[in-house]
Amino acid sequence: MERRTKRIGCGFILIGLWTFAPILSVLIASAIASGFGCQLDEGSAHSCVVAGADIGELLYTLFVMGWFFFVTIPTGVVAAVIFLVIVLISARKRRSP
Repeated sequence: MERRTKRIGCGFILIGLWTFAPILSVLIASAIASGFGCQLDEGSAHSCVVAGADIGELLYTLFVMGWFFFVTIPTGVVAAVIFLVIVLISARKRRSP
């Protein structure tokens, strides 16, 4: 039973990662830009020099990737519901003789 529970937990974690990955990229880019005092917005990439390297384009890309949430959140919710239904049906079949 413990092995099955781990698989179910891993399934929900993977679905959660898929669903919230774009939001995590926005948070990471914002934290880095804020920490180094760089300007960050969706309009264009701004120069952000850290340790002699310009990471402005990378921060811009991470920040704009947040728009993928329009795809990942709905598909993640649908995947979670389908996965939950499969888990519940499987558990019900195991209990009945």
